[in-house]
Amino acid sequence: MKPVVLTQIVPGKAVAAQLRERYTLLGPYRNAAEQLEADGQLDQVRAVITTGGGGLSRELIERMPQLGLVCAYGVGYEKVDVTALKERGIALTNGRAGNASCVADLAMALLLAVGRDVLVGDRYIREGRWHRVPAAGLEFVPGLGGARLGILGLGDIGLRAATRALAFEMEVGYHSRTRRADSALPYFDDVRSLAEWSDYLLVACPLTPATRGMVNREVLEALGPAGFLVNIARGAIVDQAALIQALMSGTIAAAGLDVFDGEPRSADEFKDIPNVVLTPHLGGCTRVALANIDRMLLENLQCFFAGAPLVTPVNLS
Repeated sequence: MKPVVLTQIVPGKAVAAQLRERYTLLGPYRNAAEQLEADGQLDQVRAVITTGGGGLSRELIERMPQLGLVCAYGVGYEKVDVTALKERGIALTNGRAGNASCVADLAMALLLAVGRDVLVGDRYIREGRWHRVPAAGLEFVPGLGGARLGILGLGDIGLRAATRALAFEMEVGYHSRTRRADSALPYFDDVRSLAEWSDYLLVACPLTPATRGMVNREVLEALGPAGFLVNIARGAIVDQAALIQALMSGTIAAAGLDVFDGEPRSADEFKDIPNVVLTPHLGGCTRVALANIDRMLLENLQCFFAGAPLVTPVNLS
């Protein structure tokens, strides 16, 4: 009999076919606990596939006595109750580093977009305002070369963004929960001091209780009126109301945002603010990244059911 796996997402066709070949795949359900109870399957589920945004509640974890593995599809797992997993000894995996390169690419795209006024120039031409060289009425912008990039979170994505930024001749510093012994980049003890040093502040850390709202009004004021914010991590790491106020008041120069607190609807709050570049959570959306995450998901499930070490376990300690 094939092991029972509950999915809280709709997998792509290729990975879904492989999952169904190897496992009895259940879901996704509007109310998983209610449906599984009605079908008499709560005590059969051995693994769950979910996302950081979809998560997995303590209530559902506690009602699945055979649950041994939770696979977060993608990097984030912020809405998975990790305390409940720890209490039960349930393993958690994610797609760590599977999309890191393409998210770092988008980080640089947003840095360039805000630091070189790419969309301002695009609108300038589309509005028929370009009549001579140099273009009249456009302000000079700082550019990236020689500027300071502060990275909040020097993990898989942050490290790749740092490599790209160094190639753009930027100075790079960082703040993380702990200093990395394998990095010679300047380390800052807190995010406010990092923001004071930075011309550009890149948010690349996971969303945790400690990082929620970490980029607040004080941090934005420290970044200053010539500073730029880019967020490719999670929207809730930034105090969104404070960011909107900072953009509208000139507390910071501009922002590039791929993520929003309460997305997708909350992104509408930025539509009429001119000094912000918006993308709809595209960071991990490349064919290569999705293939990597699919592969990690399948490998982690295979290892779990074979009793082998997991490929990308999350440290829950």
